[in-house]
Amino acid sequence: GEVPGWRGMPGTFPLSVDLISRLAQQDRLARAEQKEMARVHAIANGISKDGVTRPVVITVDSMGKLILQDGHHLLVAAQGLGLTHLPCRVQISDGNIKIRAELVSNVLEDLLLAANTHRSQA
Repeated sequence: GEVPGWRGMPGTFPLSVDLISRLAQQDRLARAEQKEMARVHAIANGISKDGVTRPVVITVDSMGKLILQDGHHLLVAAQGLGLTHLPCRVQISDGNIKIRAELVSNVLEDLLLAANTHRSQA
């Protein structure tokens, strides 16, 4: 997936907007869509002018659940602009629990598989 203006960044990869929206925290998404549209419009204008300049951040909790942690406004702006992909960075959210490397590996494999499956269906 092509991300307009994205220069790339170590540790990031393109992920479909549809998949990202499934990982969104619904209360934060609703707030961005309803009460914080000025911020969404500012982000959309920035994307139109300079392209996408930062990734969304998806966290992996101690149970291996994926959650959109940062980028709800960016997601809403991207949807409004008709973008199909955004840059994504995945991080571990729970600093108190040591998460086994294989759990993280499995989660990332699932995420990339979902992204590739979605891409092949598009």
